[in-house]
Amino acid sequence: MSAVRVVCRCAGAAVLALVALVAASCSKSPSAPFAQATNYPPKIDPPPLSLYHDETYQHKVVIWNRDEDSVTVRAPVLPSWMSFDSTTRTLYGAPGWRNIGVQALVLTASDGTLTTRDSFQITVNLAPCLRRATFGPPATSPYVMPFPVGTTAEILQTYCGPGSHSRDNQLAYDFRTAFGIPVAAARAGVVSTVVNRWTDSDKDDSHFNYILITHADSTFAFYAHLKYESVLVHDGDTVTQGQTIAAAGESGTPTLCAFEECAVLHFGVYNQSWRIDLPVNFSNADGPLDSLGGLVTGAFYTATTWNPPAP
Repeated sequence: MSAVRVVCRCAGAAVLALVALVAASCSKSPSAPFAQATNYPPKIDPPPLSLYHDETYQHKVVIWNRDEDSVTVRAPVLPSWMSFDSTTRTLYGAPGWRNIGVQALVLTASDGTLTTRDSFQITVNLAPCLRRATFGPPATSPYVMPFPVGTTAEILQTYCGPGSHSRDNQLAYDFRTAFGIPVAAARAGVVSTVVNRWTDSDKDDSHFNYILITHADSTFAFYAHLKYESVLVHDGDTVTQGQTIAAAGESGTPTLCAFEECAVLHFGVYNQSWRIDLPVNFSNADGPLDSLGGLVTGAFYTATTWNPPAP
């Protein structure tokens, strides 16, 4: 019996000691707070940064947020041709030729505590030449051949070719004809620029005589390599379709004429600036057309009679 009593007394003491230890630990304040989860700022995936001027842009902004918080996305800076739907987080728009170049885009993403702000540059490029070479039916073209009726000329270089038009003036034509043949206005308009100071013996390809004529729709036609001192119009003159404005020459044509007394007329049409040229065919050109409706290198074309547009 005495042995049993001793064990119980020892066990009771141990229990009391354990209870006291737990009570003591609970009565003390913790030395440090519990560790909090780290919050990370949202991450914005870069959107597509380039497109052609004739393409449609649409992109849903992708956000990476490891904390799975609700994130608000905004676009405080947009290209002039672009819009942003904050509900669907979608960037969209359709640029045009006036938007060719680089514009800024700024996106922000916020989880209510941390905000990410990223800046991007969106580049709109001129579409490839063959994509822009969409010719309408010649019968509906507002242009006639830039020569008087009855004149025959060869196409020395057509649109989108590998020659000197491969970079600039991609949709222009080079006509080869006899030296001194009259050059006529392919469309009515107002003369905006005249250069008539380079001799025909000057073969520097930057030294050429030319005329710019602006049309009613703000496009303008470029007539180049004109014969020295042949220009018959001045800045500000109004010209009618078919009116003689100069003569074909050789100014600034280092390699374009393969025979003596050759003349070259470079003809192109542009949309308000030199940034983009336009596809052109002619309502009175008697000659073959390619599958797109454009004129063919090496082919000959004769300017036929045509009906002047109604006043």
